[in-house]
Amino acid sequence: MCLTVYAGPNQEVCEGDTYQCQGEATDYESLEWSTSGSGSFDDPYILDPVYTPSSEDLNNGEVTLSLLATDEEGSTAEDETTIIFIESPLAPEMPDGPEVVDISITPTSTYTTTNVQWAEEYGWMILPEEAGTIEGSGTSSLLSWDTNFSGQAEISVMAINQCGNSDWSETRYVTVNNPLGILDLKAECELKIYPNPLEQYSRIELQIPAKSYIQLDLYNSSGQRLMNLAPGKILEAGKYHYDIHADQFEKGIYFLQFRSDDQVQTKKLIIIK
Repeated sequence: MCLTVYAGPNQEVCEGDTYQCQGEATDYESLEWSTSGSGSFDDPYILDPVYTPSSEDLNNGEVTLSLLATDEEGSTAEDETTIIFIESPLAPEMPDGPEVVDISITPTSTYTTTNVQWAEEYGWMILPEEAGTIEGSGTSSLLSWDTNFSGQAEISVMAINQCGNSDWSETRYVTVNNPLGILDLKAECELKIYPNPLEQYSRIELQIPAKSYIQLDLYNSSGQRLMNLAPGKILEAGKYHYDIHADQFEKGIYFLQFRSDDQVQTKKLIIIK
């Protein structure tokens, strides 16, 4: 046999944890570990001591540990390993994707988030659970909507690594329109569209029986908001009119979403110009 030494593989270690060294050696008389930082070994003269990093090591983000082996003749061999200190990831950004969905047109939707430092995978959640199933462990997920669901769904995501989980992201709220389902809404406000389908322009008629917060938006079939017809603010009771001209948009299917203090309504608008 001959003198050999191996300090072990490079490793990632969570901040606050100690590191169990994984040294290997053959035909040696003595061993000694050393560090490029200022942490400490519980016993630097064995193959597998426990290394406790210092605050300086953590601030530097990594440390190099060296293992020196000496044989009976005084010959030496040395190897080193790098320890990188990582943290639990921060919460990802709010999922990006459609805000309005018509299940009859888009039975599945894709939602994405940006990559987070230290994240090894991502966990996705949809509420209520009966709204559908969401799959994916990366920055992109595929949501399959339940054909019996209609109403509002909430989508959020967390980042995960060996050190723990982040907080959940901000929630993406999605209005799910289901022509086959029943949306449980109060009928205080009345929303009409005529003509529909439209060739030149349509008039949107909104009847408000009492002073209320009102917002009216136009979305395309991918869930992107294209126009805000009625800004989010308090309006007095009465009848309001808004016009949509076909020459502003490509032909296709669009959705008008109405929000008030206590209800959400979504109506389909078809442009056939």
